[in-house]
Amino acid sequence: MIYYATLGKEVETMNRDQFFNQVDAAIENGDSKLIRKLIFIARKNSWKDSEQKLMNFQKMKGLSQPLEIERLKSLDPERVERIKSRYYNGESIKSLAISFGIKASLLRVLAAKWIIEDKNLPITNNMDEEKFQEANKKQINIRLNEENLKKLVEVYNYWKTKGNFKFLDNDSTDPKIFNSEVSFSKFILETSLNNLYIDMENEKQIDYLAEWVAEIRVKNKDIKSSWDKLKDSKVETWNLKIKELNQYIESINELEKKNLFKRATEELSQVNEDFFEIIWPIALNRSHFIPDKQNDHSSTNLKISRLKSIYGNN
Repeated sequence: MIYYATLGKEVETMNRDQFFNQVDAAIENGDSKLIRKLIFIARKNSWKDSEQKLMNFQKMKGLSQPLEIERLKSLDPERVERIKSRYYNGESIKSLAISFGIKASLLRVLAAKWIIEDKNLPITNNMDEEKFQEANKKQINIRLNEENLKKLVEVYNYWKTKGNFKFLDNDSTDPKIFNSEVSFSKFILETSLNNLYIDMENEKQIDYLAEWVAEIRVKNKDIKSSWDKLKDSKVETWNLKIKELNQYIESINELEKKNLFKRATEELSQVNEDFFEIIWPIALNRSHFIPDKQNDHSSTNLKISRLKSIYGNN
């Protein structure tokens, strides 16, 4: 029996068979809002056959809407200019998304739009995110030596006969990656970059947290007193000061850990309690190697002292 889908939470919790029925119902009903909702859910669950079926119907009936274009039009022009200035000065999409409270996917569309405008290419109402992204692609030429080229060919031929390829937790059955050795290499490179990017993001967040620890250990007087007993000796020798080290770590955990967790959830992306608990000891250890920063007051006192030593009190 075919039944019509709703836009409630029950749609998102359906199993695959139930969802297939909803797809048929949505196509029969022709509700454009519902179809867009189901496309999102299909994409989220990697149900590519349902996604393609819905998109084909959407295209056939002319239900497709340039959603990203409409969202771009709604942005304040002055705000867009500030984003553009910071983007061209090298700030990342992710950082801008956090700063301006705009989805990274929309900012990527916006950045691609600027590139299209810079190249004097036309922007039409039918230009969707996929076309924007296509315009933002860059070609890189990579030459392999003979030995690595032979390895590539052998790996490609082996997995092509298998029909699927698992690499760095990405299990792909998309036949397009076996169209050629180039498409296969592209898949390997992009999958590797995605994993490296995730690793980089994790490292950056650990760095931020370590720097915050280094800040609070001198600002909080109760923590500073235990830190002062350690900071003048090399970290490698701290095994001789276990009591002082434990006292220092306990004081941070008790006095500032909760505050730093709150700050991390507010200023860093995708940080929850489980993630924080994993990176906390890593960041704490990394902070040991960050030198204390002089505050403005101590810097001013040093400048006054140098002036007096050179010119006296006159």
